Amino acid sequence: MMHIGNRSGDALSLLAKKLAVAARNPVIDDITTAIRLAESFMFEEKPIVYKELAMCLEMKEFNEFKKTETWRKGKGLPHGDGRKVALLQGFCETRNMPQMEALGEWLVRMGWSPDFVGPKWNGYSIVHTLNQVNRDMSGIVNANEGPVVAIGRSLGGTQLFLLSQSNPKWFKGLITLDSPINPEFTFAEEVAMIGIPIRLANGIALGVHKAQKAAAGNTHVHEPLTLLNASKAIGSGILSCMHEELIAVRRLSEPAKIPIIAYRGKGGIVARSSAVRPDAMLIVETGATHMGHSIKPSVLTSLARDVHRLYNSNDVKGAV
Repeated sequence: MMHIGNRSGDALSLLAKKLAVAARNPVIDDITTAIRLAESFMFEEKPIVYKELAMCLEMKEFNEFKKTETWRKGKGLPHGDGRKVALLQGFCETRNMPQMEALGEWLVRMGWSPDFVGPKWNGYSIVHTLNQVNRDMSGIVNANEGPVVAIGRSLGGTQLFLLSQSNPKWFKGLITLDSPINPEFTFAEEVAMIGIPIRLANGIALGVHKAQKAAAGNTHVHEPLTLLNASKAIGSGILSCMHEELIAVRRLSEPAKIPIIAYRGKGGIVARSSAVRPDAMLIVETGATHMGHSIKPSVLTSLARDVHRLYNSNDVKGAV
């Protein structure tokens, strides 16, 4: 893991106090100063926690945006006709995180009907997640009486892309918000390290499920054999999860089958190059932090136009 030297505790403590004061202060420069102060404590490497601090600026900008006629009435932007928009949050995120709630509320204000797909917490194995996304998307498409526009934040965009490769007729188009959809993707070291225990836990959970299913109703199996079978099942579960992830990465290399609009931020948690594809219909440079994509006003106004474009253009082209 990256480190910031012996003064890291003092730096974070001072930074927290500065940000707390700045959050109550209408002068944005105070937050900017706090961020620069944090950077002055850096040594050779900058942990992602510092790179994402610019989201404090974005949250302040978002709070100001909510006071405008654009937020209240979507002034100057194309409005929807009530059709569905599928949403999927990012890695280890929940549906009710503030960024996703803000995005959902914005889509409602713009005349669309947003619906979440997949599990409430996006941290399960790729198989578990995609199975639920598949079921939910099927229901949304039926309710919409046709294909839908989908928006995925971070890993959510990757997962929706994978689903679109198997079910392209379900999608009018996909908008990814700083999602690793390039097969040669890279993550920040901190995020990669978090993924290791989660992947291991997913594999163990799958293995335990297999062991329980195999043992159900079998009362004649000796206990040592049961333990051995359970151990084999857990090992099999871990290997199954790894295998499915490899298949998913391979599918990222396939040409896209639907129109994709890829929003790319300033880098950090997901490398900038990871968040785009050569066959994307459009690449939108946002300048946003990875976590701030769904609250940055310029991103929200662009999203309003892009959802409308995907739903209302008969000549939208996807992969070339």
